[in-house]
Amino acid sequence: MISINIDEEVDSRSQQLEGLGFGLYDSFHIVCAEVAQADVLLSTDDRLLRNSLRHQGLLKVSVDNPVTWLMKTFLN
Repeated sequence: MISINIDEEVDSRSQQLEGLGFGLYDSFHIVCAEVAQADVLLSTDDRLLRNSLRHQGLLKVSVDNPVTWLMKTFLN
């Protein structure tokens, strides 16, 4: 298991993402996934998915729906 400490850098990045329209908790989830160097952050939250797609060039982690991700992963 990876543990991410919420420090000034994480908080600052979270605030940047909030400025792009991500909610507080969503922004922290994304930042923690970025810091952990996750391959993908899976979510069923349509608002988070739409906003992530809109800003995918600014995110350091891919955000995807679990069903879509599974289909892409196992059907290719």
